[in-house]
Amino acid sequence: MTGNKLLFAGALGASFLFGQNAQLSGLIQDPSALKIPGAEITLRNEQTGGKRVTKSNDDGLYSIFSLNPGVYRISVHAANFETVIREGIKLDVGESARLDFDLRIGDSHTEVTVHSDAPQINTEDASVGTVIDREIIDQMPLNGRGIQSLIELTPGVVVTPVVDASRGQFAVNGQRTDANYFTVDGVSANFSAGDATQVTNQLGRNFSIGQAGGGMLPANNFLGTFSNLVSPDALQEFKIQTSTFAPEYGRSPGAQIGLITRSGGNLYSGSLFEYFRNDKADANDWFSNQLAMPKPPLRFNNFGGTLGGPVRIPHLYNGHDRTFFFLSVEDLVLTQAFPVAIPVPTVQARQTASPSFAALLNVYPLPNRSSSLYGDPATTGLSQFAGAYPLRQEQQTYGLRLDHSFTDRLMLFVRYNRAPSQSYGPADSVSNPADIQTYALSTETLTLGLTHTVTPNIVNEIRLNGSRQSAGVSAAVRNLLGAQSPPDSLLFPAGYSRNDSAFGFEMLNAPLPSVLVGFIEQDRARQMQLVDNLSWRKGAHQFKFGADYRWFSPVQVDPGLVSVLLFSD
Repeated sequence: MTGNKLLFAGALGASFLFGQNAQLSGLIQDPSALKIPGAEITLRNEQTGGKRVTKSNDDGLYSIFSLNPGVYRISVHAANFETVIREGIKLDVGESARLDFDLRIGDSHTEVTVHSDAPQINTEDASVGTVIDREIIDQMPLNGRGIQSLIELTPGVVVTPVVDASRGQFAVNGQRTDANYFTVDGVSANFSAGDATQVTNQLGRNFSIGQAGGGMLPANNFLGTFSNLVSPDALQEFKIQTSTFAPEYGRSPGAQIGLITRSGGNLYSGSLFEYFRNDKADANDWFSNQLAMPKPPLRFNNFGGTLGGPVRIPHLYNGHDRTFFFLSVEDLVLTQAFPVAIPVPTVQARQTASPSFAALLNVYPLPNRSSSLYGDPATTGLSQFAGAYPLRQEQQTYGLRLDHSFTDRLMLFVRYNRAPSQSYGPADSVSNPADIQTYALSTETLTLGLTHTVTPNIVNEIRLNGSRQSAGVSAAVRNLLGAQSPPDSLLFPAGYSRNDSAFGFEMLNAPLPSVLVGFIEQDRARQMQLVDNLSWRKGAHQFKFGADYRWFSPVQVDPGLVSVLLFSD
């Protein structure tokens, strides 16, 4: 399925919220409250040294559009007035801040510096939202290294149970869980591949594209977090808008979550981190105690680092104030085991069965406990296996962002992010623990952004993005816990193999878990998006026009053959 969507938005008003980036505007006047036209306003990013220059109009008003979130230094210079410099102006993602200046009459070479980091009150629009900045991300404990717990701090957000038919994780102001729209650096992050929605059938397993395959949900990872899109250490800040947001956010009616990635600065900086959990610090859980089993192993290691700064090539190029890089690397490895007690064929049943039937019975672990839960073992041929089934998940995330200023009026950034990951383990706690499913999930994004200040009153922003996610599921019986994998010649007829087909069976009138071997499903989703926003100030009014074109293509590949064998005894 291929989807094309083209959105146009325009707005007119005294003020307006300008997308993912921030805007600063205000009024310049003298002590008598008379407007000062022609005052020169210079805004400098204290991290990168980038500058934006504009002048107040005939009404003493000024506006500076399309500013990256960060800390700025602003100076106001006018003839016959003292120059005012204000430092520590913090602008957040999507903020429309107002900052007025009252200039004192005097020599323009006299500078008055004001140190202030007080937040600016948004009086420019009626949007309702919450900003989570870098300081909060660093200081708050994040379970699983995900930002979901920070999203829950926003008023109107209600956490919902995740089930096959509803995977959105949270609802906002009564909207559906799949109505939330995520963006990263101004482009859509709702390109999740269809991720094997399970529907019960005779084998207990059938797969189809659900919400995730329709471009309705963000492309998250195994743990349901977004670290595969942006590592938390590579995230500058994000904003959750819950109501009365601008027309450009009209794709979905729920919350608009805009994530902005970090960029390098004039100073080199970096970090190293590791978060870990280990069963050595845990007590045994109730389920293992009930089965009289030892404490299962648990290994959670999440480690990585960041490095950012100016691009410098000795004797060739110095990127100070011009070219910057930011590199982030994150690795997550989770190994754990869960207690399980399932019926399995007795040793005698395996030995007395025909060779072909015995090969199928041997896919189950060997019994290690005698049990009468399933009747007399001598009659039913069933005993019990009690143990732990293994589960291992691993993910790597690599992100690189480059920022370059050709001039103070033309700025470019490119960001590439790649996150391959895999998960190994049984389908659930009642499955055959030797029947291991391998789930491969890979996410890749490339974004280019260009900001051009055509004139002090006209700014054009372009975002171009290509993203893709693939999710593949396969199953195989592993030689562990006494189980033995049957030969492929027994499972697949000529012309078929486990690479393109699936074989499954279950016992009729027997409580044995079903078994599935081979290729289960391959889902892919691709996205191309072009966003162009033009901001224009005319007198006391501000206009914004834009176009958003998004091409989204989900693809699902099902197995070529599924064989189901039923046995009455």
